Amino acid sequence: MPRVLYYGSSTQVHSGASQWMFRLADRMRERGHRTLAALPADGGIAEWYHEAGVPTVRCWSKPLSRRRSLFGQLRYPAALFDAVADLRSVIRAHDVDIVHVNEVTYLAGLLAGRVSDVETVCHVRICRTSSPMRNVLGSLAYRFSDRVVCVSDRVAECLFRDLGFDGPRVTVVRDGLPSPERFESLPDGRRFRATFDIDEDAFLVVNVSKLIRNKGQDRVLDAAGRTWDEDIVYAIVGGDVDGHEAYAASLRRRGAGLENVAMTGFYPDLTEVLGAADALIHVPRHEDPFPGVVLEGMAAGLPVIGSTSGGIPEQIDDGETGYLVDQRGDTETIVGHIRRLAAEPTLRSRLGRTGADRAFDRFDPDAYFDEMDGLYRQLSDEPRVRAYSS
Repeated sequence: MPRVLYYGSSTQVHSGASQWMFRLADRMRERGHRTLAALPADGGIAEWYHEAGVPTVRCWSKPLSRRRSLFGQLRYPAALFDAVADLRSVIRAHDVDIVHVNEVTYLAGLLAGRVSDVETVCHVRICRTSSPMRNVLGSLAYRFSDRVVCVSDRVAECLFRDLGFDGPRVTVVRDGLPSPERFESLPDGRRFRATFDIDEDAFLVVNVSKLIRNKGQDRVLDAAGRTWDEDIVYAIVGGDVDGHEAYAASLRRRGAGLENVAMTGFYPDLTEVLGAADALIHVPRHEDPFPGVVLEGMAAGLPVIGSTSGGIPEQIDDGETGYLVDQRGDTETIVGHIRRLAAEPTLRSRLGRTGADRAFDRFDPDAYFDEMDGLYRQLSDEPRVRAYSS
């Protein structure tokens, strides 16, 4: 069986992409693959690997980004060169057969796989619509990889098909429902409501996401401002992110002025949050590739209100498991859906049950891991074809 090296993760425990890289490295071992992960540090999510017995190595790991300081941008090429050299050494020392790059922006993994002449898989978990950036990322992934794995059809469309990069090299494998066993018996949510002084009888709408502008928490506050005198409460659940502190502070200031809003910060037990909720709202204004929280809300039996962005329309069936709203604005429509769900418990229950059934049926994580297992086996059996050939 092939040795697979995983690269392209931060050590942030609450990063969905980092969690999926861990799950792949762990679950592929159960299917007979020898796995190894290159991580930038020993803390954070590295502890998950250690506890699971997945071997790790230390390697610099920073994505391509326009948000760095001038000094950071100037230093990036040298750090990238060193990381490629380090990864090449790891590939040789551990007899690696496949390099799995967890995100297209982690260029060191793509470059190391190419120059080491090993099979390279590039997972694409971002969705760019601006022409310069998507041209660069789409071209890099397509030309430097043997397989490109997109997390949604929308990602494949934006970064590859619209640019003429198509064919068997590009495939869509949607993420499965994360850790479905958590939803077999949800807590009743009373502790969460009591912690934030939310009345037991109030209709609770929760939003769970990092506090960054693209995630659209300000749109939730807009809805809260329209329903401040109704028995509807909104919980904004999520922690600050480096570089986005000003946005988080603005949310807290607005939330403090609304009696029907609880700004909870990070909350460690998502199942308690969902167990306390009557509906989940996730209305990002960017092309959110395939947000796991939507599947988690569905699995918890909640109707989900989501925006028509990224892979969300591939998750929510409008009017059957929840509602889709425009990517920007549309406060009145959002408020209308919330009011209807609050007023019609039978509708709420029907949407929630249908959503739970579809979350477990359509997004079975075992099926996801089986598909990735098949991809690795196919690559290891195929004759080597250089990915950068046209």
